[in-house]
Amino acid sequence: MSKDFFSTKKPRQSFSDIIPISKQKNRKLEGDQAIKKSEEKASIEIKEEYIAVAENFQPVQGISGQRPRLSAGRIPRWPFVSFFLIAVLAGLVYLGWKVLPRAEIKISLKKNPIVFNENVEVGKNFNLNQNYSSSTLIKLPAELFTENRNLSLSFPASGKEKIENKAQGKIVVYNSYSSDPQVLVVNTRFATSDNKIFHLKKSVTVPGAKIQEGKIISSLLEVDVIADEAGAEYNIGPVAKFTIPGFKGSPKYEGFYAKSDQPMAGGFVGEKAVPTEKDIKDAEAKINQNLEDILKMAIFPQLPKEFKIIDGSSKFEIVNKEINKEADKENNFSIFAEAKMKLIAFREKDLRDALIAKALFRLPEGDYETVKFDVEYGASRSDFDKGEMSFPAKGQLIFQSKIDTDLFRRQVPGKSEIELKTLFFALPGLEKAQIRFWPIYVKKAPKDINKVKITIE
Repeated sequence: MSKDFFSTKKPRQSFSDIIPISKQKNRKLEGDQAIKKSEEKASIEIKEEYIAVAENFQPVQGISGQRPRLSAGRIPRWPFVSFFLIAVLAGLVYLGWKVLPRAEIKISLKKNPIVFNENVEVGKNFNLNQNYSSSTLIKLPAELFTENRNLSLSFPASGKEKIENKAQGKIVVYNSYSSDPQVLVVNTRFATSDNKIFHLKKSVTVPGAKIQEGKIISSLLEVDVIADEAGAEYNIGPVAKFTIPGFKGSPKYEGFYAKSDQPMAGGFVGEKAVPTEKDIKDAEAKINQNLEDILKMAIFPQLPKEFKIIDGSSKFEIVNKEINKEADKENNFSIFAEAKMKLIAFREKDLRDALIAKALFRLPEGDYETVKFDVEYGASRSDFDKGEMSFPAKGQLIFQSKIDTDLFRRQVPGKSEIELKTLFFALPGLEKAQIRFWPIYVKKAPKDINKVKITIE
């Protein structure tokens, strides 16, 4: 067994019992012999332990205390390591002096708030007035938008009512009697072959017949008639010939007659669905709302984006309404309605420009820009026939001095902190400024203008 080895395991140690001193004097000889045997046994156990470890030991690279020998012809690594470290160092230097340097400048300018409370008038015939003073009334041009829509809807009739309706229709009256016109008074009777009577609804004059080559060519006239009695039995189909009982016994009886090409309709006796007052009221509200929604969808999406709409700037009105209370086969009645919407809108930019023009008279002389514009609109009063509207407008404008940012940016590169402070003090309306160079070893703004960030608040 070689002696040149080591193990990560520690050899086990043997401990003898601790014996009190009083007993040691009587057992000295026995103790010495026991100790000697114990030491010999421990030595044998330790050796056996080391032998067991040595037999199972596999050398691991890097654990042995011996330095590994280089094989013949192997190139040393230190030149490559040195070159790598130099390259990294050079890159860090380039990064630190050429890439990383940045400058951040924050400039805060004094704010000048102006509170306003103006009465504004807009109208379709107003012109844009550019010459404002502190006391000028603001009048702005506006546009009047108009849309019309109609709608017919059916609604259920919840009421019941005993109905007696007479059938009605149209007939064509012929004059084959003479060339003279013939007056037929209201309620003139017309009879079918089975003696169903229909009355003329209003007085008419039938034109005279024409005489050509000795022959009579009949004239004709379409008229409205109504049945003599209520009931479905008068809902008859087309009739080939109606006679006029009033002419019976005279030559006119054969010379005047009538025909119908369409059936008579509407005759009814019995209980039928009818709309109640609540039915009609609810139906009117619904059709009105539908029409208003339709008109809004027709006007609002078409408005150019620059136009402003405020409360009270639009007007909706029903211009025509017809209620048909006669229920159909499904027990529904119908309503036809026509509505119109008018809308007055103005350009909010025009109002903003006018308010700025008036507010500048309240500021010290200088060049300003607007950084904030807040406005609230009050209740409007509108004359839609004239296309005019007035309303209160109150709010706040905030101004700050206007500076040439591009010129200032071109002056910053390469400047030190002291030189930059001189530039700051030359800015009009300066409140405060902050300079930050990065990294911390940078003492001047980079010469590359793209590495300079300027924020104006």
